[in-house]
Amino acid sequence: MSPRLAAAALVLSSWCAAQSNLATLTGIISDPSGAAVGNAQVAATSAATGLTVRATTNAEGIYLVANLPPATYSLDVQAPGFKRKTVRNIRLEAAMRARQDVQVEVGDVQQSVEVQAAVTPMQYESAEQSETITSKDIINMPLNGRAPYSLLVLSPGVSAAGDDPSSLDYADGLSLNGSRKGSNAYVVDGASTTHIGGIGERIGSIESIQEFKVLANAYSAEYGRTSGGVISFQMKSGTKDFHGSAYEFRLLSKICG
Repeated sequence: MSPRLAAAALVLSSWCAAQSNLATLTGIISDPSGAAVGNAQVAATSAATGLTVRATTNAEGIYLVANLPPATYSLDVQAPGFKRKTVRNIRLEAAMRARQDVQVEVGDVQQSVEVQAAVTPMQYESAEQSETITSKDIINMPLNGRAPYSLLVLSPGVSAAGDDPSSLDYADGLSLNGSRKGSNAYVVDGASTTHIGGIGERIGSIESIQEFKVLANAYSAEYGRTSGGVISFQMKSGTKDFHGSAYEFRLLSKICG
C-alpha cells in the first residue's frame, strides 16, 4: 500500500467511530504529473436535495467527505492555478465508503471541466461482503403483500425459514451465509431496531424505504454485537422535487369449463 493510501485509510478509520447508514466519499486530488494538490476545495452535492458537504485536501492531496445520505452526487474540485473540475453521477449507497480520485488540469480556475463517473464507484475502503437493494429495485419488484422483509432473500446467501414476510417471525428465521437464525442485527437510519432473539422491528410501508443493505461478512466493527449478518435500512427523506407514488393489485383468474 502506498503512503497516500495508508494515510487515506488512517483518516477514514479515525472517522468510523459510530454506527451509521450515511456514506463517505474519499480520494486523492492530483495534478497531471501525479503530484498531490493540497488545500484544494472539494464539495459533494446531492442531485436529489441540493445538499452540499465541503472538505479541503491535506498536504497529501487527500479529501474526506463524510455523513452523506445515499444519493447520486456531483463532486466539484477547485484549486488555485487549476481548472475547476466537476465529476458527476457518483452514486453512493447506504453505509458505503467509496473512493473517487480526481486529476485536475493546469489553467484558470474560471475554466471548468466536467466528466461522468462510474454509476457506482469502487469501494476500496472496505473489504465487506454486502448487497444493496436500491429504491429502483424495490419499486420494480412484484411483492406479494408489499412486505419489505420479503426483499431480503434477493441477496446472495440469504435464506428464510418462514413463509409470511409480513410477520416479525419471518425476520427471526433469516440466515445469512449459514449463520444461526436469529443472530442478525437490524438497523434503521443508523439506529438498532433488533429485538431480543434477533427479530427486526416493523419498518412500515415499502414506499418509505430508500434502499437497504445486507452485510454478510467482513463488515466494519462499528456494527458489532452480532454473530450473524447486518440488515441496514435507509428510509426516504424529502427532496427538492415534488413526487409521489401509487399502486394497484388486480386478481386475475381463469375460468375453465
